Amino acid sequence: MKYIEMIGLSGVGKTTILSSPLSPLNKNCVICEPVRPSRLSHVFHFFYLFVGVVLSSPVSAVHVVKKREWIRLLLKLAYRVAGIKRRQISSKEVVFLRDSGVLMPIVSSILDDRLNISCYPIKKLLGLLPLPETVFFILDKSDDAVYERFIRRESIKGRDLSSYSPAIFSTASIFLFELADVLERLNINVEKIYINLQEEEIWN
Repeated sequence: MKYIEMIGLSGVGKTTILSSPLSPLNKNCVICEPVRPSRLSHVFHFFYLFVGVVLSSPVSAVHVVKKREWIRLLLKLAYRVAGIKRRQISSKEVVFLRDSGVLMPIVSSILDDRLNISCYPIKKLLGLLPLPETVFFILDKSDDAVYERFIRRESIKGRDLSSYSPAIFSTASIFLFELADVLERLNINVEKIYINLQEEEIWN
């Protein structure tokens, strides 16, 4: 299945750019909402990923299997993979998996769970996943601006934000660029799009 994924820091403006007339998504692209997989499929893909992690890098796997944050990430990834596998889509279609791709949970795990992704080779993890044909990286030239937008947005929801900081957003931002490099080496089409919501300007 050919699919597109859009990723970026929480608060960078992914939803904003998606609804913009300047959206990078191809007009012929089918936008798909998340699909709920069966529990059996979710469990199967979790064990597939778990075993794959252990076998692909045994030394790093010792650290991974001891961390609840890694187990949570594998569970999220397994859910996404199971959802993708459940879709019956024509091989000629190119779909945008809105909020159901496999890359965003990795980025979110750094922000929400403070996951140290560097302890396990990211290329090996990506090798276990059904990767998109194209990835749009939505970026802002200021990590602090993204952090402030995130705080304003989540504060309205009454969420406890005491554990978040500009430093965490900076760490996740650095990882995004590392992830882009790895995906390019895997021959995935990577498009970086910078957005400045304050100036309402989008540029490549």
